[in-house]
Amino acid sequence: MPIVYDDLDRLAELVRSDSHFIALARYIDQNRVRAGLCRRAEDWRWSGCAATLGLCSAPAFFDPSAVLGGHSSDIRRARTLYALSLQNFSRQCP
Repeated sequence: MPIVYDDLDRLAELVRSDSHFIALARYIDQNRVRAGLCRRAEDWRWSGCAATLGLCSAPAFFDPSAVLGGHSSDIRRARTLYALSLQNFSRQCP
């Protein structure tokens, strides 16, 4: 049975800054890759990564703008920078 985190107020307290939020998004997107479940983060069917990168449409409940906005105000540049950060996961976030 999956564990669902239902205390969103507590989760918001755990995110310390915008750069920490972006680092968490990268970490979450890379979890399946590190676990060997897929080769690229955007390949994981149940992830928002492909939508964040503009490879498919985002479901109504998913808004990648906070992650992308942390990279650039230009959506194309932001997607490129996020994709590059996923390829080089050891690199520091902007």
